[in-house]
Amino acid sequence: MIMKRLLIIAILVLVSITLITVVACGQQESARAGYKTYSRYSFSFEYPQSFLLFEQGLLESQANDTSGLVYAADENEEFESVFVGWIKAQEQIFDLEIAIEDGLQGMEGEGIASVERGELVETTKAGHRMLYQYYAATDVEGDKAFGIFGVWYCDKLQKLYMLYTMNTTISSKESVLRDYQSYLDYFVGH
Repeated sequence: MIMKRLLIIAILVLVSITLITVVACGQQESARAGYKTYSRYSFSFEYPQSFLLFEQGLLESQANDTSGLVYAADENEEFESVFVGWIKAQEQIFDLEIAIEDGLQGMEGEGIASVERGELVETTKAGHRMLYQYYAATDVEGDKAFGIFGVWYCDKLQKLYMLYTMNTTISSKESVLRDYQSYLDYFVGH
């Protein structure tokens, strides 16, 4: 009898955790075929199965609930990657325009010689104001990669999220946006 009650309580707890996970700063989607899901630190996103995944600290030596950076990259000669960063703090600290500027400036160095900025777009992500900007990054050897750098603040979780892509295999504005959208659409705050 006690085991039955414990089992029922455990099932109810799992069901309520699942319901809580689905409701927050986005909608939970199931993993697409050919993709894996990264899920930690109150968010999740999907990335291609062929990508290698890396996690590192942003404001501290290791990633944690307060801040961090996760990136997934293709290990082939072509360079295709997605980066997700987060910082937990009060909304008043963040100005999305400054966050975009700082993020793009932060790309320069470590093999990137220059970052040329393109169109800045204002939209929403899960009901939150979001900015994203197209860019072209040129490495020290002169090769170009194209992507989008986007930021938004989730007031429920009190986190600034940064999502950006970098890809050497595409260059048209439409392809770059489609690539970016394929990650943004499957990013969920929990």
